[in-house]
Amino acid sequence: MNIDVVIPWVDGADERHRRARLKHIDVGANGGGNDFYVQERSAEIRWKQHGEIQFCLRTIEAFAPWVNKIFLVTDNQRPELTGFSRQFLSKINIIDHTEIFSENLEVLPTFNSATIGSAFWKIQGLSDYFLIFNDDLFFTQPVLPTDFYDDGKPMVRGRYLRLITNVDSDVAWNHHQINSVRMAGVTGRKYFALAHVCQPMRRDLLSDFFSKNPELYLDNIAHRFRHKSQFNLSSLGSQLAIALGEAKLVHAGPEQDWHTLSAVHAQTKRPLFVKRSLKKFHSPEVKMGCVNDIASCSQKVPDAWRILEDILDDSHSS
Repeated sequence: MNIDVVIPWVDGADERHRRARLKHIDVGANGGGNDFYVQERSAEIRWKQHGEIQFCLRTIEAFAPWVNKIFLVTDNQRPELTGFSRQFLSKINIIDHTEIFSENLEVLPTFNSATIGSAFWKIQGLSDYFLIFNDDLFFTQPVLPTDFYDDGKPMVRGRYLRLITNVDSDVAWNHHQINSVRMAGVTGRKYFALAHVCQPMRRDLLSDFFSKNPELYLDNIAHRFRHKSQFNLSSLGSQLAIALGEAKLVHAGPEQDWHTLSAVHAQTKRPLFVKRSLKKFHSPEVKMGCVNDIASCSQKVPDAWRILEDILDDSHSS
């Protein structure tokens, strides 16, 4: 089984990209139908880079050498890739938005992670089995293909939550996840809410779904900025696998193998809480994690990056 990795990436400091984003975000009375206009107009955190992509890739190189190909999906940009082995660099493929949206170039430029992710399954040469990352996700110790697939079935991490009818939230992820649940045909009073870690996908399930529901794909990619009506591909792919009996659920609990330091906690909690949360990534049971806002962490804990970098140092000394 070949397992690939797909990572969307943007350099918000790129002046070309910044000018285009601000130009399009102000179109119309509400940012061109952007449900999260105020957030995306003012919150530079969503666009700035602080070395996350390099750390993400370094952990893949150190802890998942079995990964087949890595697809970095960008808008005519390329991250700094010095310091990696020649063998690892040979796995990396830079994919431009024009490639995955070649049949729908009218949606470009897009500044919407939900829109961009919608087209991951269209990447030429992508394996039927692939992991969706963000650049704020990483591994913390060696992982194996069996940590993500059980006899070909994606291992979906998360917990059951009550399925609500009306989502009252200013967090796009919450809307997109519930929309994905409904699109997958999940019924009842609860749904399996995904943990914020890399998600294993089945390309064949996504291709089959969109061949039967092309209008859902076209509706999703029509938004240049995040919209409450959208789905998230990692959520949809996971929910489809669950609904079809093609997933193995990994439930949250005391021994869960992931840890997340959310942006909310990074921004609102005291420095001691943030530092303890950062150190939890060194726990022996934790294999993967996410730090949503490393900039805020570093403001409260000046050695935040060192704590994370020590994960890689530990791997070299073990």
